[in-house]
Amino acid sequence: MVLKIGGFEELSLTDYPGKVSSVVFLLNCNFRCKYCYNVDLLSEANFAKSSRKLYNMTKVLDYLTDHKKMLEGVVISGGEPCLDSSLIDFIMRIKAIGLLVKLDTNGSNPDLLKTLLDNNMIDYVAMDIKAPFDKYKAICGYGGVNKIKRSIGLLKKSIVPHEFRTVVWPRFNKKDFKSISKLIVGEKWFLQPLQQSKGMLEEALIIKNFSRRDINDIVKSLGSGCKVVVR
Repeated sequence: MVLKIGGFEELSLTDYPGKVSSVVFLLNCNFRCKYCYNVDLLSEANFAKSSRKLYNMTKVLDYLTDHKKMLEGVVISGGEPCLDSSLIDFIMRIKAIGLLVKLDTNGSNPDLLKTLLDNNMIDYVAMDIKAPFDKYKAICGYGGVNKIKRSIGLLKKSIVPHEFRTVVWPRFNKKDFKSISKLIVGEKWFLQPLQQSKGMLEEALIIKNFSRRDINDIVKSLGSGCKVVVR
């Protein structure tokens, strides 16, 4: 097993809804989002240029075992966790400890997502919808929208608790948000204001962000079709 852990947060009260959790950040991602805030994890080359060090998986599992009475779950984020099928073995080890598992994913591997859902290996899923389908390539450098569509469909049919998330990219307009909302009618959808931070692409750092009032106006324009919440 060669799963590479690029970050580990021992304790979080916010990443797994209603649960005390640890957060594991896996290395590598197949997207290149304009607003990515964790560029060190995008590739092994990026990681090597940073001052960060890989975490030993055994030591992470030992921590989870030693603190299982305090913890309720583990969030597996990234990077993109579903790039590596060895994720399955890692999840099985976490479940053997007796902890719940939340998966953060971009939805680009519906086959692995289906395996995880069908085998009751994950207890919560947060899937990012980066943009309306016609702007996916421009926003995150990924054009496989059919795979994104399949992952959305899997979650909509699943009984596993889940949510969809979209970063409020300031170059989007109300029509873009309406387009996304039609994909997930009736689903829990979180809009997340762009958090500008060091390491982002220059465009994300200099672009004028939406105000809270702007975002609230967007939410109102969507109507009642989605259970949309601003984080």
